[in-house]
Amino acid sequence: MADDDRDDDDDYEEDDEDEEEEDDDSRGSFGVAGFAVGLALGAVLGASVALLMAPAAGDVTRHRLRRRLRHAKHIAEEKWDDLADRAKKEVRRVRNS
Repeated sequence: MADDDRDDDDDYEEDDEDEEEEDDDSRGSFGVAGFAVGLALGAVLGASVALLMAPAAGDVTRHRLRRRLRHAKHIAEEKWDDLADRAKKEVRRVRNS
């Protein structure tokens, strides 16, 4: 009876090997060609987007950065002041409770 079980296991292993060979055949050379086409297409698209999104000249970029940083600083100062005011009000409220 144990010999019969071993024979069945061997059959399953052979079936698994056949399936693996079929999987390799289904990919074929299209996998390599598909990868190469995808790589080339990605490179062309990436280069196109890079050209369209290229930054401005150095002095223009620095000016924009300075302006945005000043604006961000102003907003941060306002938020900090608002937070400080709210904290003071909350402290007064707790003390008066």
